[in-house]
Amino acid sequence: MCRNYRHYSAVLVLVLSLLLAVVVVAVYSNGRSLADSRRIASLAATLDSYCQVLQTQKAVYLGFYDSLPPYRKTLQNLTALSQALHPLAQATIKLSHFTLGEYRPFGRIEELGEKIQGSIEGISESLQATDKALGNFDEQAHVEVLTAIDRTTGDLQDLAQLLRTQATATERSAWLLLASGLLVACLFALLGLALLFEPPAKEAEAQKN
Repeated sequence: MCRNYRHYSAVLVLVLSLLLAVVVVAVYSNGRSLADSRRIASLAATLDSYCQVLQTQKAVYLGFYDSLPPYRKTLQNLTALSQALHPLAQATIKLSHFTLGEYRPFGRIEELGEKIQGSIEGISESLQATDKALGNFDEQAHVEVLTAIDRTTGDLQDLAQLLRTQATATERSAWLLLASGLLVACLFALLGLALLFEPPAKEAEAQKN
């Protein structure tokens, strides 16, 4: 009875050692697939590319911000010019109404004057709206935009570095788990073999005598 119990125990220990080895290898394989260095490197490189794009956009934005004062000045000059042309359009329409008896010698320019007046009004409204929008973009807004770009760039760089570090740590942990798990499985296997091939107590005493 004792021999059968020892035999079954040895077989059970050997089976458990085999199962442990299989589980360790499976966990190691899954861990390596989750922390594939090539995919992690590709993702980190993508984040670095976004950082470069943001830095390029920041340079473009700074150039645009530097050009805002002369651009606004040009808009204001165009607005003043359009407003100065408004009396000319009115004078053209008025001239078209000039008559000699029943004849209007300048009647053909009435439509032209109306088109000029309509265009001037539309252009003036558009220029004033654009100038107002640019005027709302003050120094505080400029600082906030730069801060947001820098913060986003820094966060992306930190995330890329974190991914690389985490991938390395996960890969090392996977190797450590594999080595320690297989070592424990080997110890269980040796224990099972020792139990399996251990002679019965009586035989052991007989061998001693």
